[in-house]
Amino acid sequence: MEYIFALFYLSGILKSFFIYFHIPIPVDLTILAAVLMIVSVVFQYCRGKIPLQYDKRNLIAFVFLLVFYVWILVTLFYTPSKSYSYQKAALFIPNILAFAYPLILKRFNIAKFFRIISLVLPFISIVFISVYLDYSNYTGANKDMYESVLGLYLVCSTLLGINVLVIACSKEKIFKSPAISTAVLVMSLLMMLILGARGPLLFCMVLLLAYWIFGLSKTIYSGKILISGLKKIMYGILILIVFSGMFLFFGEELDYLLGRSLVRFELLMPSESEGVSNMGNSVNVRVEQLNFGMELITDNLGDSMFGYGLGSFGILHTGKDGRSYPHNIFLEIWIEAGLIGLFLFICFLWMVFSKNINGFTYISILVLLFVLMNSLKSSSFIDIRVYFAIFGIYMLKSNAKDNFVNIRNTILQQF
Repeated sequence: MEYIFALFYLSGILKSFFIYFHIPIPVDLTILAAVLMIVSVVFQYCRGKIPLQYDKRNLIAFVFLLVFYVWILVTLFYTPSKSYSYQKAALFIPNILAFAYPLILKRFNIAKFFRIISLVLPFISIVFISVYLDYSNYTGANKDMYESVLGLYLVCSTLLGINVLVIACSKEKIFKSPAISTAVLVMSLLMMLILGARGPLLFCMVLLLAYWIFGLSKTIYSGKILISGLKKIMYGILILIVFSGMFLFFGEELDYLLGRSLVRFELLMPSESEGVSNMGNSVNVRVEQLNFGMELITDNLGDSMFGYGLGSFGILHTGKDGRSYPHNIFLEIWIEAGLIGLFLFICFLWMVFSKNINGFTYISILVLLFVLMNSLKSSSFIDIRVYFAIFGIYMLKSNAKDNFVNIRNTILQQF
């Protein structure tokens, strides 16, 4: 089950690599993973391993998500988009599956799932870095062949950020060995730095800093020094020494990649040249789209309430019936589904965020905040099945605080 869900979780990245390396697949990888998920649910149900009773809050959250989807389908009747809107409606379905799958299964091993992701993600990131270096050194005219993978730096960095926060903040550890946990954490953070995606790295570091400051204050207040914490620091220093040694073999490549990341972060410092903002093209475009979107929702009360219709942003912004979005899922929902759609989506999020508010075992509220922060500056709401997967896993009973107490008591009883 966890392997199937991991395939679904990473299918978008894998498809991009299959396209780049010209690996033929007879069926779309996301569809294949979705079919396998449905088959596994049916199989588990037939074996009597799926209970008929469900958690009330989980069910309410799922209902809000379904009602939200029904509403965006209603907007198809008045959207100016006559083609892309139907494609967008279909592309939202994987989000629903990503949220529902872990909740439907009676037993979903959260630790096993993130161990799988932790082992695969660094390898995927290394492959991307290798491809990007080839792209940087390519002098031919056919650079279009790299188009399918160039945007993966942001996706990989976001997934690495989720993994870092899960492993760092989890009470019931993902890896039994502190050395492995620290190695994964340090390598993931270094990968994020090399990839150069500014938002995920900044958000991750801010949340980690807040978590560590809070943990340190509790330690100082209680007067205890945790030996396990000192071990993690030693492991981290060892990994940094190993990484430093890599410069002996890959010094030129790493120097180029880290220089690129530094330049991207320098662009975040506001500056103007001849009256034009110089924060980088991607930031400038998003600011322009944000301003345009704000004008749309304040232009007319009726359009603000009901929205312009699913898939309408492209036509309104560029005049083309195709993929286009303001890089903020809340603004995108408000524009296309109106305040009605936004209200339904916020109700869904409220049910998610308030589920394990009293405590957690694996996924903390910081992971949800990281997801939320990234959704405010990138992606369309049809592209965030990874976020919906995190929402579903967060709401699992095995992620609740009482489950952590039960696990701890079971371990203590064995001694």
